[in-house]
Amino acid sequence: GISLISDTTFMALTFILRKLLAFLLLGAIFARAVHRRSASPRGRWLAAGGCLLVAAGVAVLIEVGQVVNLEHTPDLSDAMVGAIGAAIGIAVTVRLLPHEGGSTAEP
Repeated sequence: GISLISDTTFMALTFILRKLLAFLLLGAIFARAVHRRSASPRGRWLAAGGCLLVAAGVAVLIEVGQVVNLEHTPDLSDAMVGAIGAAIGIAVTVRLLPHEGGSTAEP
């Protein structure tokens, strides 16, 4: 977990950035996997919501797993950082992937 009392601010920021990046990539992978299965824009965003739920579940499971590991402290904020990273990865991926017409989304 993140403990600004015992760790330096730099270490805490590094940890947050690493977790954000890891879950950003996980979210992008999930979004890419379900993107082509949804033909409509609404379907793509509903699938993205499902991806976010799964990614957030993974983040929570990682924290729950830390209950039995005495070297780590489970922390809800860690799961939230993971979910935020996944949400960013999913949103960017859904927005940038080409749609059925072969072009990227309009701004």
